[in-house]
Amino acid sequence: MDFATTPPAPEVRYNFRKVDWTALRDDLAERLLDIEPPQALRDIDHMTSKLQAITDLITSLVEKHVPKVRPSPHARRWWTDDLANKRKEVNR
Repeated sequence: MDFATTPPAPEVRYNFRKVDWTALRDDLAERLLDIEPPQALRDIDHMTSKLQAITDLITSLVEKHVPKVRPSPHARRWWTDDLANKRKEVNR
């Protein structure tokens, strides 16, 4: 019997620490103008379609503006670029 397993593919995550929030906000404001203004919801299907439009908008903005990271199993999640810079200052 062969019990060899293949390791799972590394999970790709979004790195929200490195987002250019100004660019994302500007893009969001611009793209919200393309969605028709709020109005009373007529029925469940109307609500569902509006919800889907907003969800698609947010998803596309995240894909465009938020960098992806493939975390190492040895990575320290609490370590930030600011800590790395402070460490360099201390070691000088």
